[in-house]
Formats: sequence, structure tokens, C-alpha cells
Amino acid sequence: VLAPVSGQMLALSDVDDGCSHGLPGVGFAIQPSDGRLYAPFDGTVRFTFSTKHTLGIVSEDGLETMIRVGLGTVNLRGEGFTTYYQDGQLVHAGDLLMTFDRDLIKQSGYDDVVVTFFTQPGRITDQTTDWPETIQHGQAATTVTFKA
Repeated sequence: VLAPVSGQMLALSDVDDGCSHGLPGVGFAIQPSDGRLYAPFDGTVRFTFSTKHTLGIVSEDGLETMIRVGLGTVNLRGEGFTTYYQDGQLVHAGDLLMTFDRDLIKQSGYDDVVVTFFTQPGRITDQTTDWPETIQHGQAATTVTFKA
């Protein structure tokens, strides 16, 4: 799974979601250094929230993934988000999927962290977490092993 954005890698447990526990689940997060989001693998975009801050993508071999830009950004109701795909579209690793206005997100009082969740954690048998401190989009972020 490639990094969908460039920035600082974080474990989900290190993301401050307003609770003391961090984010639950299986995946990773990146504090972005710019406002561009790219496809993390070859797959199909299954859905986009009407607020454009979250999309679901499924890899060619069935890894179901959700990518969310920001915490609280649902309240922006799509403002500051531009998508470059259609739901149902086949995309390739590295394709530009979205741009987002980091300044608007921060000025609105929200965090622009990009969270990548694997939506069927019971199928995940292994995930590498020995990622670098900083990463560029398109670099390998993690390797996931899962039951088909």
C-alpha cells in the first residue's frame, strides 16, 4: 500500500481524535505536507461521501480501504475539496484523486491528517508498521496480508 499523501507517518493510535485512545482499527495516518491525495494502489473507487472528505477504494485483490482527509472536516460540507475521479472508476497507483485546501481546514479549526483505514480488520492477518518518519506519496507505506 503506497502513501496517498506526502508527510509525517503516524500510527492510528497516535492520532488525536479528541479521545484519549487514538483511532481504533487497522491502518495508518499521515500528517500531510501538501494538499494532494493519490491512489494508494490499483483499484476501484467504490464511494465518496457527499462532503468529499472521505472515499472508499478496493484493490484489485479485494483489500477494502477508506481514506479520510482530516478530523472534523465533514463539517466543511465539501468546501475546499476537489475530486478528480468518478465513483466506480478504475484508478491506478499514483493517480491524483483529490486536492484539499489545508489552510481552509486549519483556519476552520480542524486537523488535516489523512487517515487510511482497512475496513475489514478481521481479514487482516498482518500489517507492517516499520514505516519511515516522513514519506513521499507513492512510496510504500505498509504491507498488508489479508484473507481473501
